[in-house]
Amino acid sequence: MNLNKKRYGFLLTFILAVMLLLLQIMFAIPVAIFEFLIKYPLTKHLGVVGLINTLSFGIIVFIAMLIIKKPAKHLMPLKRCSAKYIFPSTLCIIGLHILVSELDNIIHQVIPFPRNTFLLEGIQLSFWGALIGLVVIAPLTEELFFRGILSRGALIAFGKHWTIFIASLVFAIVHLNLDQIPGAFLIGLFLGWLAWQTDSLLPSIYTHALANALSLAAVFLPFAIPGYNVTSGFPNQPLWFNLMGLFLLASGIFWLTKTKSAQEIAKDIEQPHIEASETL
Repeated sequence: MNLNKKRYGFLLTFILAVMLLLLQIMFAIPVAIFEFLIKYPLTKHLGVVGLINTLSFGIIVFIAMLIIKKPAKHLMPLKRCSAKYIFPSTLCIIGLHILVSELDNIIHQVIPFPRNTFLLEGIQLSFWGALIGLVVIAPLTEELFFRGILSRGALIAFGKHWTIFIASLVFAIVHLNLDQIPGAFLIGLFLGWLAWQTDSLLPSIYTHALANALSLAAVFLPFAIPGYNVTSGFPNQPLWFNLMGLFLLASGIFWLTKTKSAQEIAKDIEQPHIEASETL
């Protein structure tokens, strides 16, 4: 790969990330002004946040498609893939969700700062707004951009592993929330690897939606788990809960690594044709 192509890929990745941040700020400013005028916390309403996301990501996806000049199915592959990925991906994201929650507890012990109450406030304002914003809009828009267009742009300049890393880092930073950055980065790494493994965004959209649904469901659990859905006075989660998270994550990853990737399946399909042509 020549230097000019690498520079183009790097600049494209940087420009798309900056443009996304600027668009989100641009749409958030009038909402904040209107919030001040009507004395209603619009910026904490997850349905309104979802609308800002939809507009921001929609515009940036359109601009990226004009710049890259490749079909949408190449930039944002939504290929049907085997259902065999669903169960291990579910195990992984449940385990990762538990471990990220404990990581958040540890970070708060090392760097004491107020816990983020954005989710709770959003649910109190509108449960349906939170459900649609977190479980429908966010996974769809964010996966199409971060694991789709941004990753395809980064791939021009970087290899597979660096692309997954960079897309995950930008994904975490764009959350603009110190509480969410470490967890979002780790989840982003898994979603990036899953999208690459399946050559489709459908599994990562499903898994992202499930991760957000788990955050929502934790608020409504009929029982308390110290450090998980009850953080006041409990610095850490129970050991059994963390071990369960680790077991689920390890089991899911083991299962996924034993499942053939989309690239390996494609090679298996092509190989008989190659051998047949050589025989002829």
